Amino acid sequence: MFGFENNPAQARTVDDSTMPTLAYTNKAGEQVLAPDFTKLTFGMLSPIEEPGWISIPKEFVKQLGYDPSREWRELANVGDVVKLGDIEDALGVGKLSLDAIADITHLDLKKVALSAFEIVGRQTIGDLVKAIPDLGELDIEQVKPIFDLVAKVSGGAWNEKISTIVQNQALASLPIGEYLDLSKYSLDSIPGLTTTSLQSFKAWQQSSITGVLGKSGLSSVPLSSYPTPLLNGVVQVGKVDFVWGGSEHGDSEASSLYISGAVKSRSDQTTPVPCKAEKPCPYIELEDSISIPGSLHGKRWAVGSATGSKGMKVKEGYGPYALINGGWGAAGVTVFGVDFGKLAVTNTNESTDKVEVSLYLRACGQYAFYKTCSPYFIGPIHFYDTKVKEFIVVASNAIPKIDIPAKYQDQLAQLQQQNEPQQIDGGGSSNGTLCGTEAGEINFKALADGISSIEGNYSSRGVWGCDRDGNCGRGLGRYQLMTYRSDVKESIEKQPGGKAFYSRISSGYNPSAAELIQYFPPASQNNLFVAAQKENINKLTKKGISGDGLIACLGQMWYSGKCTNSNGRDYIGGPTISQYGQILVGNYRKALEKLGSKAGKTCAIASSGGAGDGKTTGKFINPTSGAPMTSDFGHRHSPCKGCSSFHKGIDLGVRNGTRVKAADGGTVIYAGTAKGYGNVLIIDHGNGLQTRYAHLESFTVTKGAKVSQGQNVAKADSTGVGTGAHLHFEIRENSNVNKAPFDPSLRAVDPEKYLKF
Repeated sequence: MFGFENNPAQARTVDDSTMPTLAYTNKAGEQVLAPDFTKLTFGMLSPIEEPGWISIPKEFVKQLGYDPSREWRELANVGDVVKLGDIEDALGVGKLSLDAIADITHLDLKKVALSAFEIVGRQTIGDLVKAIPDLGELDIEQVKPIFDLVAKVSGGAWNEKISTIVQNQALASLPIGEYLDLSKYSLDSIPGLTTTSLQSFKAWQQSSITGVLGKSGLSSVPLSSYPTPLLNGVVQVGKVDFVWGGSEHGDSEASSLYISGAVKSRSDQTTPVPCKAEKPCPYIELEDSISIPGSLHGKRWAVGSATGSKGMKVKEGYGPYALINGGWGAAGVTVFGVDFGKLAVTNTNESTDKVEVSLYLRACGQYAFYKTCSPYFIGPIHFYDTKVKEFIVVASNAIPKIDIPAKYQDQLAQLQQQNEPQQIDGGGSSNGTLCGTEAGEINFKALADGISSIEGNYSSRGVWGCDRDGNCGRGLGRYQLMTYRSDVKESIEKQPGGKAFYSRISSGYNPSAAELIQYFPPASQNNLFVAAQKENINKLTKKGISGDGLIACLGQMWYSGKCTNSNGRDYIGGPTISQYGQILVGNYRKALEKLGSKAGKTCAIASSGGAGDGKTTGKFINPTSGAPMTSDFGHRHSPCKGCSSFHKGIDLGVRNGTRVKAADGGTVIYAGTAKGYGNVLIIDHGNGLQTRYAHLESFTVTKGAKVSQGQNVAKADSTGVGTGAHLHFEIRENSNVNKAPFDPSLRAVDPEKYLKF
């Protein structure tokens, strides 16, 4: 049984009494245990087993605004080592306030001294007024720490408003922690302190986790209760089939079998790295969780170590932080969300068939508009033990649970929406599709994928900064479009509530991933990217630039604004302008190869296939004239990489080019592409029901068209994520034409509730 063994001989081993677990049932009806993030906290993690350090050059510290340097000894507490800046992107910790932390942990703040809040000790009086603006309106006598500080330094009592005090530069720049014993003051001695978000304070990222109210504070917040929570999900598990020790060596013929590897780019995807041929390589061999060979059958997970002393180390990380620890991290698999950590098999024992699995963490920050992360080298942190024929978790999909604290339900609803297929192109807009080619035979889909592999994903947020022209902002999304761009401003402000949101981000606010997707959705990002690239392509082709030279120039212009083979860099530690262009050429070619025969296709909407009456009969017909059902609705073993483990529709076996008919009359509310779906058509039937037709080749109707039952609306294909040609067909309840096509309140139901196949 997959579990957490208690080995008295090893004090670091985690057992069920300290590692909260949650039971899942797999398809074979077997119980599988996995960490329960509604209970697991940083304070529960085992100590860090190996010493280490991070040393950041002064120029980096100046740009970051805080110093992430640190060192730790063997068996150091995780909360003492990990800084808030490391987990901000993953968990959104900066949005928490002391009051919110106290609500979650049931901590009585009246009993906590000011010294327990590490951040406040580094604040000057001026910093505190910036963080808590209302503080400036108070008389200095109303805020005892400030009163005592000023009196101690100046030698006398003051009777002024604090806003007057901070006009004196010498007084405004006094660090509170250097002059006062903060253990003698309570948290409420500074009004507004406990209600102010952590990110409002200067250099807040430099604080450790335990530096925020000690072991009873942030260290005790469950990983599912952060503003961007780490959620329990439907786990994908395998079984340990064989355990191999240090006598094993790498095999060049098995290089494609590894699932363990490195994280090398801002996309944060694990790239498998095989063991080197003829080099020692202990590993475990996997099999699928049920006795049917599938995607995990025969796959290898190599023993990993950030030092290389007990397992394989890999080059990883990106941006300036990639230089930390010499660029070496432990080979492993990012399982429970990449930003949380990487799991590594850290020990195998052939004689007992036992396997030790540990967690490695990393340091991350925002530097020169870009997220930068070190290798996964902070560890190992013992996580659990397993053995042959028992389970091992290899992946987890974030699905919200009902027992998440009520105050975060809105945020979780937004997060859940991200897990639904998202609109990718403009749904028939004239300039937003990523399909087809432009002048110079540039394939927009390949170009977008190539730049995304360098810049990030749709929810990526860059660091705040200013360029040489005085434009200040941060990069947003898949292409790191700057907030100060007029087209970005216009696009965001078109969204409901967008004006207020843009006002916040233009003033420096760092949005959550959910907020970014809500106000700057993938469709908008793609529209702006395509429009900008069309302009660049036209300029360059008029100059006679073509082929790889054109791709390189497009990359250089996106990176620096100019097509030049300069050795200059956009940020310290980043590629040169010349290198960026060559990196894009390579990424573009790889993307074209992946698209294969579809590289020349267009998913632009075809001309209408004739007007229908839009009348709903209330009864559905098979949209592919009697085609057989090849995959049912509900839980299933994921049939391919990227395929869902919960099937929200049914699959109908058809060939490429098969005509697809409207299952009932209604109005076309979407005809475009969406993540996972490929080309997808959505019809609202006016009776609370919606049908979706996915993996299409093309459309014969446009958005807004009225269609009749049985009318030809599209042709089937194998676009998107899937196992081959078929029609994915869904029925969703709670629909109406005024809702967004992918509104999260739409409930997927088994189509056989309405129609027998």
